Amino acid sequence: MAGNGETTRPNVEALLSDYIHAQSGKPGSLALPFDKRPSQGQLWAASLAKKHSLDIVLFTTNEKTASYEGIPASAVVTDDFPYDKAVEWAVDNPLICVLWDDEDTTSTEILAACQKFSVQALDLSDGLVEIVPASTLVSTPPHTFPALETILDPIEGVSEEEGEEADEEPEEEEAAEEEDEETYADQIYDAIFTIADLIADLVAERVGDQVKKLLKDRK
Repeated sequence: MAGNGETTRPNVEALLSDYIHAQSGKPGSLALPFDKRPSQGQLWAASLAKKHSLDIVLFTTNEKTASYEGIPASAVVTDDFPYDKAVEWAVDNPLICVLWDDEDTTSTEILAACQKFSVQALDLSDGLVEIVPASTLVSTPPHTFPALETILDPIEGVSEEEGEEADEEPEEEEAAEEEDEETYADQIYDAIFTIADLIADLVAERVGDQVKKLLKDRK
């Protein structure tokens, strides 16, 4: 049994109990595959399995980091593809129950595993109705992060140093433009003062001529 879909404890217990009673006298086990921690539905199923003295086997990707809180004593199997491994383990006489959730990739993983081993998957959230996939599914491999040194810059083919140099170029251009503007300002400032001096000299000369003329006329 697997999946994270919503259900109720009475629903889980009623449907699984019917199957367990139908198999009365036959040994059975409950396989619970999950990534990091079992879903609430799996916890209810584990409690029911303990009540009926069924063996419980957990399938997870990492035995040390997985959480087993709420699960009775059980065996643990680790594998990169826990859903594939669980279906393969139970393939001789399986009842694959899925708590289906359209928005949960776990449901797709379980269905892909069932397709791989040609077994039915039944929706425990919907009265054990068979789940029929619309297309062929493939189990997703475990996610691995690239080594730090292989991570590229956002702009492909540009190294970090080149990127820094590119960032520095606009700053250098801005500094050059500011320097040119200061030079032009100094030149304009000097020109204004030169013109002012010439005007002052010309005015002073004309005023002097006018004063001399007035003095001459008075004589």
